[in-house]
Formats: sequence, C-alpha cells, structure tokens
Amino acid sequence: MEAILLLLLISSPSAPPEKSEAVHYKSQKTLQQIEQCLTQRLSKQGDVTAVQAEGYVTLVYQDGAHKPMMIDLAPPDVTLTTDPAHGTGKIVQSCL
Repeated sequence: MEAILLLLLISSPSAPPEKSEAVHYKSQKTLQQIEQCLTQRLSKQGDVTAVQAEGYVTLVYQDGAHKPMMIDLAPPDVTLTTDPAHGTGKIVQSCL
C-alpha cells in the first residue's frame, strides 16, 4: 500500500503513464543482504529511499536524470517494477 502511494506521489498527473514491463529476478540472499547491497551501490549514483511493508521492501532510486526506479524486494523474488535507470541493471544483478 505504501509503495502505491509513493508511486502516485512521484508520478506526474499530466503525463500519460508509460508502459513498462516488470523484470523479475530470483536471489538466494536475504532481504537484508539485498537491501544493503543495493542501497550502498545505488547511493553512489543517486538517492535511494526504502519503503518498508510487511514481508517486503520497495527501494526507490532517483538520480535526477531519469524517472524514479522502483525495486520490490521479497526474497527469493526481486522485481524491477519500472524501467531501470541507465547503468543500474548491472548493479541490481550483482547484488542478487
């Protein structure tokens, strides 16, 4: 629920929503390990905000040059629910 509210707050109401397909990954790491790795690595390039929910975390990454990127962490499932920002795909995969 919090993730949906956050998405609504950061999206522009005048722009039509862009179609993007979620990208799903699997990981053997714990929620804490994935969250820590992604936060450390992505924060070198932009701002990372974690939204806690019951059983999962949504990370919101913003670098000022691209639309916010959202990553749902619910191990073993990790899902990019938006298009990855330039240069972040390898970072996400390396933290899994």
